[in-house]
Amino acid sequence: MKIGIIADSPLLTTGFGIESYQVASALTEAGHEVVCFGLKGVGSDGSASTLPFHVWPIDVSTHWDIMLKKFLREEQVELVVILMDLFNLREVMAYCEAASWNGPTLVYLTPDGIPAYKEYTNILNNVHKCVVTTNYCANYLKKCGIHVDAIAAPGVDSDVFFPMQHRDVLRENAGFGNRFIVGVFGSNSERKQQPRVMQAIASIISTNEGKDVIAYFHCIKRGYWHLDEIAEELGIQKSVIFPNELTDESRGVASCGVENLDEQSGINRIGSNISQMQMPEYYGYAERINCCDLIVNASHCGDFEHIIIEAQSCGVPLAHTNDEGIMAEAMGLGGLKLKTIDVGRGRIGQRIFMACPGSITDAIQRVKQDPVLRDNLRERGFENTRQYSWSKLRHTIVELVQQG
Repeated sequence: MKIGIIADSPLLTTGFGIESYQVASALTEAGHEVVCFGLKGVGSDGSASTLPFHVWPIDVSTHWDIMLKKFLREEQVELVVILMDLFNLREVMAYCEAASWNGPTLVYLTPDGIPAYKEYTNILNNVHKCVVTTNYCANYLKKCGIHVDAIAAPGVDSDVFFPMQHRDVLRENAGFGNRFIVGVFGSNSERKQQPRVMQAIASIISTNEGKDVIAYFHCIKRGYWHLDEIAEELGIQKSVIFPNELTDESRGVASCGVENLDEQSGINRIGSNISQMQMPEYYGYAERINCCDLIVNASHCGDFEHIIIEAQSCGVPLAHTNDEGIMAEAMGLGGLKLKTIDVGRGRIGQRIFMACPGSITDAIQRVKQDPVLRDNLRERGFENTRQYSWSKLRHTIVELVQQG
């Protein structure tokens, strides 16, 4: 069968990009011909010789409604698989209809929070198969009268995300020493709410026991937020670092460069003359997570945030917004739930949970001061991630496609 996938380009490091790669690879391995309509792609994505499937790179400046019509006409796919949140799914389905697509559609849905207005959930009545990431989401959709065919969360690759043996040397090379490193991993976007973490950092470093706390924000300095200016306004600019080499959040950072590694230790030994704290450019994403003592994710809404299980798989304690739903289910018992000070509504009607900066401060202090808590969070995190492998999602999508 020839299958078209509509999602972020499978060469991106966004959640949808990673999931797109996994789904496309699984379907290809199952003997299907796969072609990806790769949103946010660039020209080189279409010529990537390492991929076992073809990608139409759809750059952000492209009128992709027109390109989708061309894609469906030229590729003549027999099934469309869409990986999307509810807000964008409505638009994609409208474009498919405008392109005269009337074949079967399978949706892998990550709604970015619930509940949702009926104009969004009703779209799911027009799809052939629907897969969601959590029981919480499945139960909600069933109450809305939407049939859910399967539940399959994203996975985490334990060969990539694991507690690194030379963590102390990684930290030394970054100039961190014995400082307490709070990691904040996520795009510079309104949803991620990084300024709330900055407020917590400002609060804790105003105390004597917070002088050694450093926050690493794995995002660009200026996006939705001007984080460098906010840090300066709060007087914490010397306690906050960013990845200077990260210019495109959707492409991430390169894997740890082999040419920079010491053959015996697996770590680049640059000596002790560190002039400033900075993540070395050759550190990959997993190395950067391993440099942290605590990962904080203060997103006000979301679906199955990948950083949850990536941090847990690396053995790094986690503190996360308590959305009382999808994200809380993803975290399981392997993290501290951040209290919220307000619950509002988002653009599709979903609840948005504003994490309390004081709760973030409290989480940092607790993890910093309590070695027993740190160990318990690590163990519960490992236990949680054991249920999340990519094989379940891959098998689920292939099986649903085979069923027709």
